Amino acid sequence: MKTLIFVFLLILTASISSQWTVQTTITGTLYSISAVNNDVAWACGPTANIVRTTNGGQNWSAINTVPVNVPLYNIFAIDANSALVTGTGDFSYVWKTTNGGVNWVQVLSQEFGFLNGIHINTNGTGFLTGDPVGGRWSLWKTTNYGSSWDSTGMRLPAINFEFGFQNALHVNGSNYYFGSNDSRIYVSTNSGTSWTARTTTIKNPFAIWFNGTVGIAGGTSVTTPGVNRSTNSGTSWVSVTVPTTNPAGGLVGDGTWFWIARGSTIYRSTDNGVTWAANSSDNVLGWVNHMCKSRTGNMLWAVTSSGEICSSEGVLTGLSSTSDLLPENYSLSQNYPNPFNPVTNIEFSVPKSSFVKLTVSDVTGREIVTLVNQNMTAGTYEADWDASKYSSGIYFYTITSGSYRETKKMMLVK
Repeated sequence: MKTLIFVFLLILTASISSQWTVQTTITGTLYSISAVNNDVAWACGPTANIVRTTNGGQNWSAINTVPVNVPLYNIFAIDANSALVTGTGDFSYVWKTTNGGVNWVQVLSQEFGFLNGIHINTNGTGFLTGDPVGGRWSLWKTTNYGSSWDSTGMRLPAINFEFGFQNALHVNGSNYYFGSNDSRIYVSTNSGTSWTARTTTIKNPFAIWFNGTVGIAGGTSVTTPGVNRSTNSGTSWVSVTVPTTNPAGGLVGDGTWFWIARGSTIYRSTDNGVTWAANSSDNVLGWVNHMCKSRTGNMLWAVTSSGEICSSEGVLTGLSSTSDLLPENYSLSQNYPNPFNPVTNIEFSVPKSSFVKLTVSDVTGREIVTLVNQNMTAGTYEADWDASKYSSGIYFYTITSGSYRETKKMMLVK
């Protein structure tokens, strides 16, 4: 028997999103987080601490730190075993690991300065930005996943006494952006070859994110904390209103949705940054320092000044709620249609708020796709699997939540 939930529940067939939950808390502040997919993410902080998850945040493990004891400000996860991390003391450094953090190799060092942001593209090219040294911005490129860096042809003179901010780098295709004090965001439309300084109403733009041509920047304005919006790839910016007066820190987006952190509260917009509403619960205690989105997948991540690592499933276009009844037990239904070509639907029930993982495996037992991998509230849901790129044959789908685990078989016929 099922109990009726005494709330109105919309049947969502396009997209849903949940609030943020705290996955774990470590000792000390965390400054930066980077996620490869919904399973693999790395984070770092000022006490030279590095942590990593390979199972969607169910467990976080401490990773061997870098060989020099300096605060770590920015991290980029290449895959489950490879990552780059920046640190600054008397010198600024970049280290790289290719063996899950067992060893770290120094790939760049610079006297003075401060390294603010690092990004690696899927083809191995990448970009690194830091504060000006000797009157010019510290800019580098890589073509080998950060194993070596070159600043040739990257000269960008600083205006007056400029400086940047950690994590204030965003890459959107060939458009690169980084924030500077004195109300400027630098924009490149050719992968960092040339730059134009664009004026905002934000005194210190701490965070930048673009979904296509629409972008949001957050930080502090000249007199009060501020948020700006651009609809033309950063050519011009206008102020938008987001609740509270705390400085805007972390920022992330997906499609027409944006999330921005102001203090310990995360706000969400579903209309390209025009209107905003609170999207995080009171259990997030620290100020959010950085946010990111899984590069492959829908999971959103955030780290705070209290050492919290938080997550939300973001926009889920292939998952929908199908009932306003609260189930009493876990269940996994037979997919339909079955056999199918190429899309099938998988319905499952969750009787309480819990972490849920739904995967598809081939006949060898190899996991080929993850359909669900997040904390979910009680309810009945339907996940879609588009098997267009897979061959005809038998496949298995498995749901796991706590001690509950169930597997069923399905057939793809093309």
